Amino acid sequence: MIKRLPAKLYAALCLWAALFPVYAVAGFYLAEHNHALWLASGAAAALLGALTVLVKGKWRIPWALAAAVGLALAFPLAMIPGHLVTLGLMLYATPRVPGEEWPQPHWLGALVLGLVVQIWAFFQTQGDVAGATETARWLKIAFAVFVGFFVINLNRVSLMDGITRHTHEKPPRTVRVRNLWLSLLSLALLYIAASWQTLAAWVSRALSAAARFVGAVLAWISHWFRLADVREGGAGGGGGEMGALPPGESAPFWDILEVIARAVTIAALVVLILYLLYRAGKRFRWVLAWIRNKLRSTASALGENYVSRTESIFNWEEVADSAAQRLRRMRMFRKRQPRWEELDDRQRVRRGYKTLLEKHPDVPPSVTARQALTRHVVIAKDADGEALADAYDAARYSDQPVSPEQAEAMRKAAHLRG
Repeated sequence: MIKRLPAKLYAALCLWAALFPVYAVAGFYLAEHNHALWLASGAAAALLGALTVLVKGKWRIPWALAAAVGLALAFPLAMIPGHLVTLGLMLYATPRVPGEEWPQPHWLGALVLGLVVQIWAFFQTQGDVAGATETARWLKIAFAVFVGFFVINLNRVSLMDGITRHTHEKPPRTVRVRNLWLSLLSLALLYIAASWQTLAAWVSRALSAAARFVGAVLAWISHWFRLADVREGGAGGGGGEMGALPPGESAPFWDILEVIARAVTIAALVVLILYLLYRAGKRFRWVLAWIRNKLRSTASALGENYVSRTESIFNWEEVADSAAQRLRRMRMFRKRQPRWEELDDRQRVRRGYKTLLEKHPDVPPSVTARQALTRHVVIAKDADGEALADAYDAARYSDQPVSPEQAEAMRKAAHLRG
């Protein structure tokens, strides 16, 4: 269980970014405009939900209820809807394989939720509602974070669904790491394009600060070239002394030297700036060449070794096939599956193994049911894989009767409700 905790914490982080709009909208109408409190309440609910992986199966629901009560006491009551949704989804995701917590409809639903709330925030800011501008800013940040997680998950699913389906193995680590960096680079470019006005304002302020700093440096340098001993009212000698200057004036030599010093300083600064721009340009060209080489090598790895190792993630046939399967699963009017109590023992065993396969979509089709059960690929380490494999073989391939004990063992292994 401890080994699964990091994956569950990552899933909780994704859920936190996805469900922050629920906390923000509820807090906007029903609580004080304390955005830090909204963030803290969502983080606490996601963390407590992730810790359910450390709780044994029969205690998970009481743990979730106790966590909901504690959150209701610790945070404003307006946060309760967000707490219930967060804990419920984390409780649903706990028994699933790490990395497969959220089906694609959940990701798409969270994306639609974020877009709808962005539209709501836009109309609130247009109406000059109190606190709407600050709330919209936090919602944009949370949505940007969720889009980042969404793109990374899309990259992972594209690799796993496309390659594993044909090669029955995970893609090479180099391809996975390379595609992850390409996804992060795409996200960085997307964030820069989305926040261009803000970045331009930051750059303008930085340039203004640099100009003020250069002016201050020049003024400080010129101060040391001024005549330090300007006479005041004939102090130190008579007013008609030979070579004396009127009070408050400096010698022409020092004025000329001051002009020369300023010119040299400005020229040195210009040369330094040009040199820095030249070095930055060379570095930028190196970065562009590195990105271009990475893209070429990625395209080569994904295209040339299609049969043995990899395949392109931009396979439109795979995309169409995956979309069609998801649409079939999302059909509203489909035939209702019979309940567990309506099945006989033979059908219950087969239903249980089918549920195990649905929870472990990464199992290659070439692996038999006996291999998957005896090697504990789809069941826990403490389960009796041999007995479950015998029960499935009897239910699937023979006319031998299946006992209720065998059906009950398969149900417990699949974590199905009786």
